[in-house]
Amino acid sequence: ALHRFILPQNEPVKQEFLQVTDSLYGLAAGDTELILNVVEDPDGNMLECVRDELDFSGFKGAKNEVLPRLQNLQASIGEGVVPVYRYPGNYHGDEWETFEWQPLSQKITKAVEDSLLPLVDQKMNHCVTNYYRDGEDFIAHHSDKDLDLNREGVIASVSLGDERIMELKRRAKPQDVTRVSLPHGSMLVLGPITNKLFTHSILKKEGTKVPRISLTIRDVKTFLDVPTGRLFGQGVQTKSIDEIRRERLIENSVVFLGFCTVSAALSSKRSAASTSRTDVRTGMLMAATAAALSFRLFRKAARKNHEEKAARDFFSKKSSSGTKY
Repeated sequence: ALHRFILPQNEPVKQEFLQVTDSLYGLAAGDTELILNVVEDPDGNMLECVRDELDFSGFKGAKNEVLPRLQNLQASIGEGVVPVYRYPGNYHGDEWETFEWQPLSQKITKAVEDSLLPLVDQKMNHCVTNYYRDGEDFIAHHSDKDLDLNREGVIASVSLGDERIMELKRRAKPQDVTRVSLPHGSMLVLGPITNKLFTHSILKKEGTKVPRISLTIRDVKTFLDVPTGRLFGQGVQTKSIDEIRRERLIENSVVFLGFCTVSAALSSKRSAASTSRTDVRTGMLMAATAAALSFRLFRKAARKNHEEKAARDFFSKKSSSGTKY
């Protein structure tokens, strides 16, 4: 990372680590590293076991396009609360199904947390698994969206199967480039400064039919409350589930008060015909119910539109180098 202070400021630095035999430190912006043998695979079948325990169907890209790889989402789901990692195409956290941790994926996550100690004490609660079926599958240059992430934490990616090359490219000129090969069982630790200043990509590998799986494990700070469909946490205006509960209580109270008001008004009216009185009461109660439900649906739609607009604005912002996020 010292080369930016040593070399001329307009001269890009290109580094390649394509035959990795030892762990690497100080990559890209200096806070990124590659740790070997984080995951042990004595039987040589871990990729197949991870692939078989996950559901890779039904996942599409930002504009509903077919991705050049398969994906699966897992998270620590407890009592109807789901960690949410949003990016273009996934603005509400419920566009694609998030599954509960599967046994082997959870074991790998525990190995990641243990390997980060003692320098990084970070509990991971979300995983995006990418399945590269052959050398034609890839992921284009991007930076991880930190709208919902622990912005001071690291992102860990475990590689299984075929050894592929990750390219890290500095956003601003001169565009420093680091290429590093990711061996089976290794963990790439992406630091927050590198994620801010660099983009990264998994390059194609011509001619290979050998599959690869990566488990990208994150500490997510935004959550979906499944019973209400509401988001809360770092990436939205509502910061806690208690706020959701209070707002829901207020909404229910308003609805209940409306029913009571209508009922009291109906009871105070006198009519010559009891049948007519009953019909009026029924009609008013139905109208009040419809109004209350419409009010709740309107608030939900307005809230989701606001959250989507805020997420879109965040994802479309430009970095200091002028490159889109």
